[in-house]
Amino acid sequence: ETLLDWQNMFADYPYTEDLREDLVGIAKSQVGYAESTRNFEVDSDGIRHGYTRYGAWYGTPYRDWSAAFVSFCLNYAGADPAQTPGNIGAGTMAELWKNLGRFAPAGEYVPTAGDLVFFTNHTVGIVTEVQNTTFYVIHGDREGSVCTDAIPFGDVSISGWGITGEIPTEDSVDEPTQKSGQSSFPEALTAE
Repeated sequence: ETLLDWQNMFADYPYTEDLREDLVGIAKSQVGYAESTRNFEVDSDGIRHGYTRYGAWYGTPYRDWSAAFVSFCLNYAGADPAQTPGNIGAGTMAELWKNLGRFAPAGEYVPTAGDLVFFTNHTVGIVTEVQNTTFYVIHGDREGSVCTDAIPFGDVSISGWGITGEIPTEDSVDEPTQKSGQSSFPEALTAE
């Protein structure tokens, strides 16, 4: 695939100018994509890494690609890289977001669709929906493909959240707002 292929892939995408909505839409359009089983490299540990469009777009077609997938989606959703940067590594990406004040540790923020979720295994995904005590995420490089998952808020694998929208103030963190199609943060998880 080439840059032209990727641009053409989204030529007819109905952009809304809302980064969160467009990020979710772009990510959903990629569900089912799988790394190549015919075009691959084997690393020094004998681990096979298949070619992916996300790695190729980032310039490293044969490596772990959860962060490359999220970076690709951010780019094609129209994100400003100075405010919502991508990276090839999820850990480095989380640090960049922390430095910009756009990272919230697990348990200290109520995500919304279009935010990022960083995991303790150094991967990252895109939150697509929030319902009661569960959120839904699209991951890249999950068993070699782009797939969806339902994850409980209390899952110990969550290290934090990447905030793509307005950065909440202390007042807004204390009283999360209810948005259409979303449940507020579960009471059991907000008790001190």
